[in-house]
Amino acid sequence: LLNWPVNIQCGGCESNAVIENNQVHDNWGEGITFGVGTYNQARNNIFWNNNSVNMYANRQQHAVFDGNFVYCTEDVSQTSGMSRSNGIIINNEIEAWQVNLPLTKDVLIKNNIVVGCKQNLGFWAQNKLYGSENVIVANNTFVNARGTSSRDGINFNIYKATEVPYKNVKIQNNIFYQDLIDDDNVGTDTVIAEGLN
Repeated sequence: LLNWPVNIQCGGCESNAVIENNQVHDNWGEGITFGVGTYNQARNNIFWNNNSVNMYANRQQHAVFDGNFVYCTEDVSQTSGMSRSNGIIINNEIEAWQVNLPLTKDVLIKNNIVVGCKQNLGFWAQNKLYGSENVIVANNTFVNARGTSSRDGINFNIYKATEVPYKNVKIQNNIFYQDLIDDDNVGTDTVIAEGLN
């Protein structure tokens, strides 16, 4: 039973799904979730203004996000009116039924464009023991993260990078562009990257 609406859900051990050439928007949950599965791909889709996260990988192995366009606008009606949603997020949730399942590993994020989201790219960890492994983020463009309060807009975030055991995470050949215009949608502390040493 799901009590969190997701537009496209590949979870519960599904494998080899290809989600391609879709427009996914204005949903009250994630735009797409790859959770607890293997070898799933999202290619050449457009995601915008989905609540919480537009593209989400949770305890997913061998996933590919390739050639997608993700953007967030000032319309926050689908995010409980609180803040813009996030762009691409990698995580290992710790709900009771997930604790013994494999962690996120061997994920490729390439050739995507993400614009104007709260966190354009984020690595989350709900427990310090559960970092992601073998994740490559390459040849993407991340532009102008936008939040609604100070330190709310982050172009690239690795949560607690010095405490969580992330392994072999490669961020290479990407463009991160963040202007520092202080308007209604950008906190004065909006940053390009957070959680790095």
